[in-house]
Amino acid sequence: MKTRTSSLTLAALLCAATPVCADAIPPWCQYALSDAPQNAPRFERYAVPVARVAHAPRIDLAGNRRARDFRTRLREAAEEGAKSGPNFAGHYALASWGCGTGCLDWALVDLKTGKVSTDEAMFSLENNRIDFQREKDDDAYAKRRRATYEFGVLLYRPDSALLVTLGTPNEDEARDGMAYYRWTGKTFRRIAFYPAIRLCKKPED
Repeated sequence: MKTRTSSLTLAALLCAATPVCADAIPPWCQYALSDAPQNAPRFERYAVPVARVAHAPRIDLAGNRRARDFRTRLREAAEEGAKSGPNFAGHYALASWGCGTGCLDWALVDLKTGKVSTDEAMFSLENNRIDFQREKDDDAYAKRRRATYEFGVLLYRPDSALLVTLGTPNEDEARDGMAYYRWTGKTFRRIAFYPAIRLCKKPED
């Protein structure tokens, strides 16, 4: 047992030092939103004013193949955003839809212009290692931050340009973990990342 524990500790150290560490993640690894480090980026630091939207914009599908594939869901998100208000970064509707068991696809709709933005590096997010037995703790974590927590993989709110993703982006296990991004209006810039190996805890025997 001591040898196995030492091996996992070494794997964690190696994983923290290198960007590719999927093989170091033990099969029992699970983590939850409430495992976020206390010094993780805060929504308030990336605060933005929330705009009023009188009418749903016409969805701009030009130059975005994914937007064309999911135009119905994007139109619905734009209509809901005009009705209930933006849900992300001041004047955006974050739209999402299932892509299979434990998988979520998502995109942004600018409620001012109708332009659709997708991030090809994390268009799909899988929640295979999210510990849903701690759902109450995670919901409480999100509620304290006045944020929407969706499908175990997305955390966001209307008055902040900060987006938190959990899980595995685009089936790339080397990037499994909790990531924090700032939306610039054109792209997402990663400002912090906590790999799964640093978040997961060994289950009790």
